[in-house]
Amino acid sequence: MSAPTTVAASATGLLQDPTTLVGPVVPAFPLSQGNLESMMDYRRTTYGQISIISRADRPRGSHLCFITTHHEVPAATLSSIQTGMTRHIELNSALVYMNHSCDPTVEIEVYDPDADEHYTDGIAGEVRVARDKDLTAGKELTFFYPSTEWCASRPF
Repeated sequence: MSAPTTVAASATGLLQDPTTLVGPVVPAFPLSQGNLESMMDYRRTTYGQISIISRADRPRGSHLCFITTHHEVPAATLSSIQTGMTRHIELNSALVYMNHSCDPTVEIEVYDPDADEHYTDGIAGEVRVARDKDLTAGKELTFFYPSTEWCASRPF
């Protein structure tokens, strides 16, 4: 990646709506956050958006990573994942750069919090390679957005 000048995190620490950003954008999270650096890397799409790609071949259905860096938000956002009827989390890692696809390369499984509304060991879910295809090195990590948000904050 070239030396970008604009950061995708706002002063509040929350991600900005990517449709409002102008100029080159630095990823808001280092790959080391969430221990993702051995599994994925950043890449720009043909439209200049940040995406993440797999660094290695992985068989269909295999575990890719746990969702360990996140924070709860009160309602659906452009980049949240719904983890319960009224629960939503923001991913505080490179995983936030997974883009939508109707033919996704990964699937997200969310976990239920315990009785105290906490996630066991801080793990809110898991990212797995799609059940119907292997993931090859260099392939973009995409998921089907409606699989994690029952009612999106806005159309995409």
